[in-house]
Amino acid sequence: MKNNLKDSRDIRTAIENIAREICREETRDCLRLYKATVTMTAAVGGSEMGVKLVGDATELFLPYKSTVSDAAVGSAVWVAKIYGSWRNAIVWDKI
Repeated sequence: MKNNLKDSRDIRTAIENIAREICREETRDCLRLYKATVTMTAAVGGSEMGVKLVGDATELFLPYKSTVSDAAVGSAVWVAKIYGSWRNAIVWDKI
């Protein structure tokens, strides 16, 4: 009986790993939104805004949509990551 239980767990783990990898591959190009806090406002004529993602201490300097250009330091915003790359990220909208 113990071997059957262990075999079942091993099979389940193998299936979960395969499913996780397939999901990661299939959704790599999806738009992802992350909640962030503004750390540096958009400078007049500037092209980037400073933000920190919730739960992360790293400050990112990202381009922003014109609709969030007036976001104050400390306000919450959405950061969009496009095609799985932070090089394509943009401060998307206010929360």
